[in-house]
Amino acid sequence: MTMGCSQKTSWESYEEAANVKSFPVPEEANRMDRATTNPEMDYIQYSLPGVSKNDQLPDKYINEIIEWGWTEDVASEQSNTSEPAPRIFVKDTTRVHLSLHNGYLTVLVPTQDASLIKPKIVDTNN
Repeated sequence: MTMGCSQKTSWESYEEAANVKSFPVPEEANRMDRATTNPEMDYIQYSLPGVSKNDQLPDKYINEIIEWGWTEDVASEQSNTSEPAPRIFVKDTTRVHLSLHNGYLTVLVPTQDASLIKPKIVDTNN
């Protein structure tokens, strides 16, 4: 039996993100690309079946991130647009901006002062 568009992410097992080894990403996520020309950020997109930019990250994934030693920076998660704001997690001196899009997940790590960087959201599925 072939799985099609109805396939969903299980959020059950995790592996290290390619750009932040101590940050979990769903094991079923497939790495799409990595920004190498922007010195302000290091980000990787992972294709993830069944997710939408309007979805919330599941509690079981948030709990897994916390179990890996990360703390959510709720104060920084403000958005002046109708688009969902990225969730921000901090561990030691590293900040990770995590966001869902239509069919993929982005793990973004600012390489400069995080307060100066707003992640660029590109939706390739419209």
